[in-house]
Amino acid sequence: MRGHVFVVQGDLTKFACDAWMIPSDSIGNVTSAFWESEQTALENVGARRDVGDYGTPGMDWKERLAIPLTGKDAKGPRPWLIRSAGEIEEALAGVEAFVKAASEGEKGSSKAEGCRTLMALPLVGTGKGGSAPVAGDLIARLLPRLMELAQEHDVDLALVIINEVHWAAVQAYRKKHANNCWPGLDHKLVSRAMELGKVAAEGNLVVFLGAGVSCGAGLPSWGSLLLEMEADVDLDSNSRKELEVLDFLDRAQLLAKHYRGKSSLGEVVRKAFSQFHRRGLGHTLLASLPVKEFITTNYDELFELASNDVKRPVRVLPFEPAKPGDRWLLKMHGCVTHPDSIVLTRESYLRYADQNAALAGIVQAMLITRKMLFLGFSLKDDNFHRIADAVRRAIHPDPDKPGSGVLGQATMIEGKCNSHLEDLWKDEINLIKVADERAFDIFLDRLCCEAAQPSHLLDRRFKGLLSDSDEALGGLLEPLLNRDGDHRNSIAWPAVKNLLERLGARRDDSA
Repeated sequence: MRGHVFVVQGDLTKFACDAWMIPSDSIGNVTSAFWESEQTALENVGARRDVGDYGTPGMDWKERLAIPLTGKDAKGPRPWLIRSAGEIEEALAGVEAFVKAASEGEKGSSKAEGCRTLMALPLVGTGKGGSAPVAGDLIARLLPRLMELAQEHDVDLALVIINEVHWAAVQAYRKKHANNCWPGLDHKLVSRAMELGKVAAEGNLVVFLGAGVSCGAGLPSWGSLLLEMEADVDLDSNSRKELEVLDFLDRAQLLAKHYRGKSSLGEVVRKAFSQFHRRGLGHTLLASLPVKEFITTNYDELFELASNDVKRPVRVLPFEPAKPGDRWLLKMHGCVTHPDSIVLTRESYLRYADQNAALAGIVQAMLITRKMLFLGFSLKDDNFHRIADAVRRAIHPDPDKPGSGVLGQATMIEGKCNSHLEDLWKDEINLIKVADERAFDIFLDRLCCEAAQPSHLLDRRFKGLLSDSDEALGGLLEPLLNRDGDHRNSIAWPAVKNLLERLGARRDDSA
């Protein structure tokens, strides 16, 4: 499977990738969001902050379209300043220059075997650029070209869009051309992704995030975290070898004794995770889902940050109260913002049922009343097994008469899945097997596209993407918002008005 084009809603300046694109106009003006992220680096090449003053030329671009920058975060992705603002042709030329230059520039960088370079870019030309009024036409030209570039250079590209309406329009294009947008995803996985996307769109999906989602952003796995902790304690080589044969919970329990008097184990975890702030591909994809209920065993804050980026803030349970309609995230094993809440040792697991019965009750309710999707979760956690067993007994208490209903579906990397695991969860959790972590991301990308709502449908900027049936529907609906009359006095009018605005309609000033 060659390069893929991901589409995510989020903040490009905070996205975890290998290289990212900062668009500029022909004289080096850069909009505030990008300028504030890389101010020093941009000043060093003579770029100027776009404050509306175009009187003094900035840098002399001439034929140079792409300039690599040294970003603030030396360990982070490399930013590339690209001349791309303007009409559609200029925007496309800038994108091509970025992909070509950055793919060459990233060759030889240290990457895990089998991992492709991931490069991120904005929807160029649709902010202050000349393509804003014809954003639909730009999208129809840009997406096919991005797919060609990903294939040609064998890199993964992430189109990172902060604006919800622009993001919805791009997803609508991809749905219409689905066969071309996910060429490497087999038919069975496509069907499962579409099915789950529709469940999410209907508001019936709850997502359970495991460690695999956070590992995609570079965070350590449980085993890696323990190894980092062990390096900080005074142990001889024999003791370290003996530790390796113990269960993770027992290793953590012993480490807690060594840390006692110096720092709590939770505080050590907090410090280990504090260096990670860039949102991974998985977090950014999930933040766009029309899902309000999430559960995780992870300690980090990356999903919360990704949700904030797209103005869908999440209430973190049990640390914050959630009101009806709020998006919430239940942290079963604690959070780095509350180090004392972190569940990591054998002792904390044994006491979990007594100390966190209310949290377990929420998970049980979600398993019974919603369709749960497990992502990056191994299904081996002892606390989850206890919770699932309580649900199992409630749904079909007679062990000799197993029920046919499923508790949910779980993605699983093929190398980490076998027939015994499938048999263990038979009739309760359906396993969705993917080849590797990248295939998991592509599956999730398809799911998120299917769940996207058509919030661009009545927005004139995207006329170039609409089918004849879309145009016909818009012709019937849009006048309702721009026409005064008795229909506005109907008790149903607020709901209709809300629907029209969610579909992108805006009342004309003259109306």
